[in-house]
Amino acid sequence: MTNEPALDDPVWRFAIGLYALPGVAEACLALQDGAHVDVCVLLYALYADAQGRSLDAAELKQADAAARPWREQVVHPLRAMRRQLKPGFGQLSADDTAPVRAQVQAAELAAEKLLLAHLHRFDVARQTPTRRDGARATVYEIAAWYGAGLGAWTPSVVNSAADLMERALEDGKALERPRPPPD
Repeated sequence: MTNEPALDDPVWRFAIGLYALPGVAEACLALQDGAHVDVCVLLYALYADAQGRSLDAAELKQADAAARPWREQVVHPLRAMRRQLKPGFGQLSADDTAPVRAQVQAAELAAEKLLLAHLHRFDVARQTPTRRDGARATVYEIAAWYGAGLGAWTPSVVNSAADLMERALEDGKALERPRPPPD
């Protein structure tokens, strides 16, 4: 057995299936930008809930601690670079920087995929009793965890995301359809 994470694991398949549904990407970005939510931790928590193993507060803290170094030192810098290149850079137009931006976007997606695989290893090691709080409760818990004390999110953003995630998962439409992250 290898210590390398499986890059085609169930959390990844769940995440890309859910993310591909209409409105989910936008809801995730609203939570990411408005409440400072780590979308990978959110998707992992939704996966755990869908499996009947909702995260409790201590497990959420552990998952965030496991994700934090990679998020802050790898994912965030790649995201910042990708966003910086979107309008172009200096004398270079957006068309000029598009090929580099696409490569940075691919690296960012690969980094998020690796993070989800890392979180899946964490999930496999958990000995949590069966409990399903539902997508709505999971979104609220994650938003409160990341946004607590920041005054950074509004209830309407969280309510919209919670409604959307709940409907998407109730419909069982989290299919395995890859979709690149939106700009």
